[in-house]
Amino acid sequence: AAKPFKKKKSGSSTLSKKHTASWNRHKMVTALAQNSTFWILKVMDARNFCVSELQRVFDIFKGMMASYFDSKKSQIKSEFLKEIFRRRPWIGHNLFSFLLEKCGTAKSQFRRVEALDLIAEVLKSLTTNADDSSQHSLVKIMKSNLQQLCDLIKELVTNMPEKQSRRADVRKFCSKVFQTLTSLNLTTSFLKALESDARAACESQLGDVFLAFVKR
Repeated sequence: AAKPFKKKKSGSSTLSKKHTASWNRHKMVTALAQNSTFWILKVMDARNFCVSELQRVFDIFKGMMASYFDSKKSQIKSEFLKEIFRRRPWIGHNLFSFLLEKCGTAKSQFRRVEALDLIAEVLKSLTTNADDSSQHSLVKIMKSNLQQLCDLIKELVTNMPEKQSRRADVRKFCSKVFQTLTSLNLTTSFLKALESDARAACESQLGDVFLAFVKR
């Protein structure tokens, strides 16, 4: 909805006022687009559509996320996507496999680390106050994506970011994954699917966090 905003350097007060007005308009249009998306999804949620009827919604988000991972010019912000996953968990659940795949093959290390928050948001919804029937479905989602999750963990620990802050983000994410797997009783299944070299890298890069997970 909003074109990319280009910051301009200028000492002129007139140009500065125009720049500020343009920036305020950009924020307004972006906020309108985002809030409209939240509202439309809320209406869809209330209608209880079946999965097949919602496929077009999933396809739209797949296209959006593909652009987010593959293009530096993407205007989509991770906070916007995270808020959608927080409000409408069913979207994150359906796109979980796609998100793991795109994150693992991301060309930009910055995008990959930034996207870990999106996956963490989905993981959070998989362990939050679910009844027995829902819990079964959530465990099924995790089981069907265990290998992709292993592949992502392997990619992260064997190619740790150079920046200390991003390394900390990776360790925090891995810890969240281990907590989720433990709560869903999938620790053994995950370790069986984890390759030996990936396991060695986890021990080296994650230390006590991984060892404690193995002991549990």
